Amino acid sequence: MHFASLFLSALATTAIASPIVHVKRDATSIISSISAISAQITTLNNTLNTFTPGNLINTFTVLKIQQQTKQVEDAINAAINTAGNSKNLNADDSGKIATASLDFTPKTYSLLDNLQRKKPVFDKAVLGLVSVSSMVKDSLQRQKQLSASFSSTLASKLAEPYKSLAPIISDSVAAAFDKAIKTFSAPSGGLLG
Repeated sequence: MHFASLFLSALATTAIASPIVHVKRDATSIISSISAISAQITTLNNTLNTFTPGNLINTFTVLKIQQQTKQVEDAINAAINTAGNSKNLNADDSGKIATASLDFTPKTYSLLDNLQRKKPVFDKAVLGLVSVSSMVKDSLQRQKQLSASFSSTLASKLAEPYKSLAPIISDSVAAAFDKAIKTFSAPSGGLLG
């Protein structure tokens, strides 16, 4: 009997010390996650626009791009978590999420196109000599995997017909990543590339 009361006392103390955090996971939180990814992509793309050949501050811009790339990856990971912990969605909520996804997909294409245009700058990014193109390629490969994971996790929560249509978008995004990865797989022309 003494052991049971000790156990209950310890359990109660643990429960009081560890408040239960209830995080709502629904269409609104998924859309918010998509918006967070979109915002990070826009920030990164804006930084890329300042990344020009012969610019002496490119070394610092590379560090900024690297940090912002990590923030995009963190936003995608958070979105995977949010979608994964969400309940299955009804048709109305699925439609809202599909609309949010369609609104942000062009930003992904724009970023990937911009990266490819900047390949010569990445080839000589550090002090005008050293290539960081292999780092960009590695980041693109990670982000392609994260994008695929988010797409499949999200699609599993969608109602029909959105669930069946999701692969059309995710396959198109994967193809755009493949094109960018191929661009950054080419020889760099810089030192240590």
